[in-house]
Amino acid sequence: MNETLKVLIVEDNPVNARLVGRIIETAGDLTYFHAETFAQATEILNRESIDVVLLDLHLPDSDGLETLTRMRAQNRQLAIVVLSGLADEEVAVQAVKSGAQDYIFKDQLAAHSILRSLRYAVERNRIEEALRASEERYALATRGVADGVWDWNLESNELFLSDRWKAMIGYEPHEVRSHLDTWLERIHPDDRGNFRRALDERMQGGDSNCMIEYRLLHRDGQYRWMMCRGATRCDERGMVTRIAGSQTDITDLRLNDLLTGLPNRQLFYNRLSHAITLHNVDRLKGFAVLWLNIDRFSAVNESLGIAAGDRILIKIAERLRQVVWVSDTVARIGGDEFLLLLEDVHAPEELSSFYHQMQDILESPVSVEGREFLIKFSVGAAFAEKDTTVPELMQDVRTAMLRAKELGGNRLEFFQREMTQRAHRHIELETLLRKGLERDELQLFYQPKLCLQTNRIVGFEALLRWFQPEQGLIPPDRFIPLAEQTDLIQPVGEWVVSTAFDQIRRWRLDGLEIPVAINISARQFKVSDVHRLVKQYLEKTGIPANLVEVEFTESVALSDLDKTVQALTALRELGVTIAIDDFGTGYSSLTYLRKLPVDVVKIDRDFMRDIPDDENNAAIVSASLAMCHRLGLRIVAEGVETAAQMRFLQNERCDYAQGYFIARPLPADLALQFLREYDGKLQASRVS
Repeated sequence: MNETLKVLIVEDNPVNARLVGRIIETAGDLTYFHAETFAQATEILNRESIDVVLLDLHLPDSDGLETLTRMRAQNRQLAIVVLSGLADEEVAVQAVKSGAQDYIFKDQLAAHSILRSLRYAVERNRIEEALRASEERYALATRGVADGVWDWNLESNELFLSDRWKAMIGYEPHEVRSHLDTWLERIHPDDRGNFRRALDERMQGGDSNCMIEYRLLHRDGQYRWMMCRGATRCDERGMVTRIAGSQTDITDLRLNDLLTGLPNRQLFYNRLSHAITLHNVDRLKGFAVLWLNIDRFSAVNESLGIAAGDRILIKIAERLRQVVWVSDTVARIGGDEFLLLLEDVHAPEELSSFYHQMQDILESPVSVEGREFLIKFSVGAAFAEKDTTVPELMQDVRTAMLRAKELGGNRLEFFQREMTQRAHRHIELETLLRKGLERDELQLFYQPKLCLQTNRIVGFEALLRWFQPEQGLIPPDRFIPLAEQTDLIQPVGEWVVSTAFDQIRRWRLDGLEIPVAINISARQFKVSDVHRLVKQYLEKTGIPANLVEVEFTESVALSDLDKTVQALTALRELGVTIAIDDFGTGYSSLTYLRKLPVDVVKIDRDFMRDIPDDENNAAIVSASLAMCHRLGLRIVAEGVETAAQMRFLQNERCDYAQGYFIARPLPADLALQFLREYDGKLQASRVS
């Protein structure tokens, strides 16, 4: 040892102190200080950097092991050698157990024993400090990572579980016994066998590395999903002596939707199963399940891209969290579908009230990439029933959601037993529609379009009707969505185009040049070559293109903007008029119209409702009219039913109007009769 060690002799017997001092002086690498009391020792320790203390436990101001305890408290890094009498050997041994590095007897103060003991104490203290620092670094490292650390010594059967490992299941370090049985007992019964087999394979010298997912019981009574990784260490004979590794809590990955952070289908089903169990035990513990599907969300994804759609889904998830209680569950089960489990809900009135509150929050505009989108939902709901199962309840609530979609979306539908029957009727209706198409049961009706400046009928819109021999008139909102959901939309759509062109041709033969608007559904626009179809019938019938107006909805424009612009441009080059229908009900904005080659905008009938009394709707219509006129577009207002609405539209300089106030949709012969009578009345009024 090259450096000089500073020794503090704490001894109230001056004879013993001088003897030890002389021995220390003989060594060239030691120097010493002397204190007769604990108080003096404290002063020296505060002043000097002492390496080792030769300590008498019996001092005037301190006695016994308390002296050692007080000295260790002064400086935990001090090396301490206890001076003891022969009669106090047990106390000296206890002192070493309590932190002293060594002890020597006062009756055996030989030079070599004192010097050896002092140097040994310093060296041992350094080793202990290094070990303590290493342990502290290891403990700090295990606390500083999110993973729990474990280490199983097979030779001693000792298991180390880090503090973090224990905290992952909700316990303080001292509350969990570090034993393999403790670990295994907390593993889910369904996973325990696989976990045990994985350990056995490692113990028998299998693959040195392993990774297994399993469920571990948390203090709160819930199971958490864990990913356990381990590696083996072998002795020189190749025998496994240790298995050590880490454990990660992957509950959020296994049970939560990665995009929104909401519970996923599996976690939702777990909670639903628990709710059903509670309900079967106590009927007062009622609950309801809601299935939410975003209306026309595919149009957003196809137009703006999946990334923008994902941002909308994230915002919807955030809003859904705001509308439920802590005890409720909101889950995303994929795509644009969400599930809600509402605890302590028993009556439709309660659920309707909740639905309207949810609507207010969810349907406020969502801003993405500088655009605002109005998000609407089709919602199905079902209540807890006796002895129901998860699959049965999920089928019920999904059936209700699909019913809401069939009815046009943006609504709540409660499951009713007859909905199952309705699903069967849906299949029957599809069969009837196929036969009806073959048997020529479909018909076009024509609704007049009035010019608000000249008060003349300037054309018709062709509207599809189905007269089924046994059921009579089947409303279009029953069979058109059905056609769009099946492969029937293409033949039905072609029949509409063919029939409308033929009717224009017939009227021309009677000397009437009457423009007709033909509706092309979003599904038909996707699956059919509309340009080819229109061109084919223009050539076949020889009618002028300016007598044909092609109407499409906003969802067509948003499904794929580039392709839509290309297709509409090609149609426009044929000379036909292009109109966008149901404007304002979807995701686009008025400025979005600049990108589309359209001539006419049709304002949806929903905005005409309660005008002019509804100031909000009136403001929307006024703004739409002003913006469209600035873009050089003509406007048709649909759903006009009162004289007050007509006056409002005329004052706002709307171009055209359609609605029951003018005329209902009529068969071709009655439409022609209406046109002639209307023109006759108009001429008569002008003459008079």
